Amino acid sequence: LRGDAYFLGGNAAKARDDWRTAAEMNPQNALALRGMAIISNMQRKFPEAMQYMARAITASPDNAHLYITRGVLRLEERRAVPQALADFDKAVSIKPDLASAYFYRGLANHLSGRLAQAKSDYDRALDINPGESRARQGLALLEQRRAPGSLQPRSRSNEVVQF
Repeated sequence: LRGDAYFLGGNAAKARDDWRTAAEMNPQNALALRGMAIISNMQRKFPEAMQYMARAITASPDNAHLYITRGVLRLEERRAVPQALADFDKAVSIKPDLASAYFYRGLANHLSGRLAQAKSDYDRALDINPGESRARQGLALLEQRRAPGSLQPRSRSNEVVQF
């Protein structure tokens, strides 16, 4: 979709218009619906974003990337970490060789205080893709928490900003 190119180029308005047109032409276009969810979330319309993601996942239930997108949107909402974790679990079950699914599941576990699980997920992301720098950052944050003299407890929200 051109909407993706517009969005990556910093033109959210053109991206929205392209995704909207694509979704009107084909209401089952999961990528256009995902795009509309991202735009809705940027506009702080979280319930609308979740409706678009539900439609996208209904249209393409075996697309792991859609579950990751919905999980990321839920993480941004902060109150929905358990639901985000379920989305990342689903993404891993669909595509067990997807490093980003393990990274985001690690992040959700990290935010939930399940540090051993977070470490395991970050490690798995790096096993799949040694270039997954976000997983490396997650591991570094875990190490900082365990280091003698570290400034514990750290605010979880401060950790997320570093990703």
